[in-house]
Amino acid sequence: MKLFCLFTLFFTLTLQAQFQINGIVKDSGNKPLPFATITTSENNNTITDVDGKFILSTNVKITSFTVSYIGFQTKVIPVQDNKKFYPVSLKQKTDDLKEVIVSNENPAFAIIRKVIANKSINNPQKKLNSFEYKTYNKLIVTANPDSINGRIDSSASYKDLKKIE
Repeated sequence: MKLFCLFTLFFTLTLQAQFQINGIVKDSGNKPLPFATITTSENNNTITDVDGKFILSTNVKITSFTVSYIGFQTKVIPVQDNKKFYPVSLKQKTDDLKEVIVSNENPAFAIIRKVIANKSINNPQKKLNSFEYKTYNKLIVTANPDSINGRIDSSASYKDLKKIE
């Protein structure tokens, strides 16, 4: 009976087993990289804290993990059986950018020049026998508050030239 209880206890402990790795992520200048992404080959994720330290715990055995950080080269680290702490150093990534041509002229100016050059070709009075268009005009009248007697937003009605209030 004791053997059965011991076997059952051992079996439940192995089911609850957690695999954990710790580490710190730094740049080549030995400065910690906060919020770097740590991803295992089994798709478990974590990020480093403000000091570049991380703890990754899973129920599945970790075989390798990837460390990535914006502006740095991604690094894949294989996990060793006896090792629990992994100091990771990332190198800065440099990208070759394509040549950029900066123009002082606004591209709208080229379009306006083409419109002016084709003005006579696109003149509706010369191209069409007849055409019709509608226009809309809006007039806004404003006045300084000092020049108005009474409230600005008031409206007055008049009948027979006498003000109705």
